[in-house]
Amino acid sequence: MNTNVGLWIDHEKAVIIFITGKDEKTVIVESNFKNHFKEPVNKSDERHNERRKSKQDDTMERVSTEHLGIYNDKVIANLNGTESVLIFGPGEAKTELVKRIKNNNPAMQILAVEAVDRMTEPQAVAKVREYFL
Repeated sequence: MNTNVGLWIDHEKAVIIFITGKDEKTVIVESNFKNHFKEPVNKSDERHNERRKSKQDDTMERVSTEHLGIYNDKVIANLNGTESVLIFGPGEAKTELVKRIKNNNPAMQILAVEAVDRMTEPQAVAKVREYFL
């Protein structure tokens, strides 16, 4: 029997739904990413603080990119053996994942990429079931 796969994703978590007939299995992958960098305590030298903030922004961007790459790799690892997938979610996470899949797993077919708001797990399951009906 064929397994249909749908994936709701944002930068915090991914909900992967496997549906085979009437059976379903859901896998949640958490990113565990905290996007916090503290402001400098000493505000007396504004030029120094601006340079410091610029370095922090560069570091934050690099760390964010690396962390999200690892997160996307975890999501893709959970899709191992999947031939095709429906991807949906808010924001840029879904397009970042699509790029990573195309670069690292070009044999996987992406059926559609849809923009949707936040969803509960049951709502995501219902969307996947509806898509494959």
